[in-house]
Amino acid sequence: MTRNSKLPLLAAIFLCVISICGLPGLSVTADNRILISDDNEKARQLSEFEDRFEHQNIIGFVATCEQEDKACIHALPELVTETTARAKSLPYAVSTKSLSNLPYLLDVDDEIVQSNYLDFYCDPTCPSKGRSAMKHSDTLVPFISDDGSTMAIYANLSFEVDQVEAVQEIFSATQTLISDINQKYRADIRFVGRLPMMHAFIETTNKEITTYMGAAIILIFFLVWLCFSSIRLTIIAIGLGITSILSTLGLAGWAGVTLSTASATLPTIIFTLTTATSMHYFMHVLRTMTEDSNRDLKKVAFGAVSFQLVPTLITAGSTAAAMLSMILVESPPFQTIGIWTAVSLFYCCTILFLVVPHLVARLPKLSGSNWQKLIQPALNQHARYIGSMRQIALIGAFACVLSMVAITQLNIDDDFVRFFGEETTFRKDTEFVSANLIGPTNIEIVINSGNQGGVNKPDFLKSLSTLTTFTRKHSQIDSTTSIIDVYEKIVPLLSESGRWQDLEEYALAQSYLIYELSLTSAQARTDYVDSDKQFARISLIAKDLSSKEIVELEKELFKKSSTLFPSKKITITGEAIPLAHLSRDNIPGVATSLIATCAILSILLAMYFRSIRTGVALFCTTIVPIVCGFGIWSLFANEIGIAAVVTLAVCMGVVIDDSVHLIYRFHDATKRLGLGSLEAASYAVHRVGGAVITTTVILALGFGVLTFSDFQINSTFGLCTVLILVSALLIDLLILPSLLPSNTDASAAIANEQRSGNHSS
Repeated sequence: MTRNSKLPLLAAIFLCVISICGLPGLSVTADNRILISDDNEKARQLSEFEDRFEHQNIIGFVATCEQEDKACIHALPELVTETTARAKSLPYAVSTKSLSNLPYLLDVDDEIVQSNYLDFYCDPTCPSKGRSAMKHSDTLVPFISDDGSTMAIYANLSFEVDQVEAVQEIFSATQTLISDINQKYRADIRFVGRLPMMHAFIETTNKEITTYMGAAIILIFFLVWLCFSSIRLTIIAIGLGITSILSTLGLAGWAGVTLSTASATLPTIIFTLTTATSMHYFMHVLRTMTEDSNRDLKKVAFGAVSFQLVPTLITAGSTAAAMLSMILVESPPFQTIGIWTAVSLFYCCTILFLVVPHLVARLPKLSGSNWQKLIQPALNQHARYIGSMRQIALIGAFACVLSMVAITQLNIDDDFVRFFGEETTFRKDTEFVSANLIGPTNIEIVINSGNQGGVNKPDFLKSLSTLTTFTRKHSQIDSTTSIIDVYEKIVPLLSESGRWQDLEEYALAQSYLIYELSLTSAQARTDYVDSDKQFARISLIAKDLSSKEIVELEKELFKKSSTLFPSKKITITGEAIPLAHLSRDNIPGVATSLIATCAILSILLAMYFRSIRTGVALFCTTIVPIVCGFGIWSLFANEIGIAAVVTLAVCMGVVIDDSVHLIYRFHDATKRLGLGSLEAASYAVHRVGGAVITTTVILALGFGVLTFSDFQINSTFGLCTVLILVSALLIDLLILPSLLPSNTDASAAIANEQRSGNHSS
């Protein structure tokens, strides 16, 4: 790299400009299912289920009254009727369902008469009819609470979930409806279901991209300004980070990438990592100018490239390798973070070494850094006593062992409702409805009878009835519906015995045909069986469960179903199932992949420096801080979920950087300066310790902003990353030098380095 290399400079600028032009192609989705890959087996089963049965995007309006407010409770039936009618006019509405249109069959003078449940509803003061006759029906659990103070209206919508405009349009219309109903009636209206969750995703995504990224940029700007003591150099450093964001996201736009809430941290991660990657270059320039402000700034700017090129490329490459390991995660948002963070490091290095030196060379005279003057004496003092820090290394090793023990108490678990902050409207409404009416977890049991029309075979139905009864008695399940409900309602009206168990296959089929002929707009032919009547479904609504509880319930249901249907194919699915498996299926694999990546990088570095001990040192100082960070996290929280995936990848890439810089300077000192091993270790701390501290502070501040996020995945990622970064800094400065051979005094080496100044060449 020379100061006259104009062609690479122009090429780098042209590349960035072309990339940035792709920004309009970047899109944002509200689809919460984007967390699941289409190739995922559980996701495929869910897709097959929705193709076979009624596809539903359900939203719920849940009206509730204070139990003492009798006037409000008396008005609930009228509220339900009006809301059901108006909900039909919502954008993309297909059908509505409530007590006002849910069919209620009666035998009047040997003729089946169809009405609705609301006609037979009676408030709690009524002693004889209505609610008391309805309470036994498990199918009504989603529609009315036991005390009659809460009722629900559901609307089924048909729209493209990846269309933000459609989500916003529907959400706006629902808010108007809720506002009108609230003004007319005294009940409180809660809005639950997939659409409010998607809207919460949109709001959180926008907040992540704007608020937290903006806060990170502002905070890092002032921190860098404090460290650099130069507003112009600070603008160049921050401009590098922003340009890396714009270039990377622009290229992602050209590639048609879609961002979601889970990947909305990508700009913040890019900015923080690229700014930190450049710190060693800028700190080299500042350190040189601090020691001698009369130096030629142009020579220093371009000389820093030669000095920092190799270690920076090594660290950027190792970080990129760690991020690319996220491709193994079966979740598109995390794959997006991994791929495009790696791309951003390419842009960062390109701009840093081809553009930034030209900008720095044109700056007015730099007087040096007050931050550098503040920390360098302390680092020099620390470097002189490296040889006597064996005890600290032993204490650190003991702390690491304790952290490993603590990690064993860490559970892999997620709670999807609590992905959002406590003040998020969606979370508050969902928790209220879960406590007062019905849980948010939908699970489907699908049994393949083996042939067309097989669901009407008596033996099949008897086993299905046993399974239905089992789920209704389960403590974690609020509601169960199956074809058995149809027969228990229809057959008593048609058969003298009143028992569907006494009917043959033909009579059962005829009974179900009568049900199909009586369907209302609130019902669909595939509510209980598929169109060919080969597959039967049992629809469950479970309580507010964590992913671990969902997986355990899934196993229990599958075991029971397999016992009752030993020769049938059984599928347990529902939107919650693939999400529940996301963390448990991916975290162990990603952790293994990252350990393997770290091992490979350590072997390559050991080969590069021709030192096995160097490779071992790098491996230890990369893995141990991550273990310590998660160990500390386990003291405050006994579980971690999908946030661990991005935390592991980002932290391994970040932690390895400073270790590589210290190790590179150690070997540089042994070869170029001819220092002994202890002297070289001290020289490394003396030479790049300031940049290591500065980089850690910037990274901790940038990622620390995310701890305030309303989205749990991002807040957990931010806090865990800060813990790991602090652990890494302590290990790099206190333990890493002891892992390298040391048996001589370092004072002379430091003094010689300070006098010679040959590091600035």
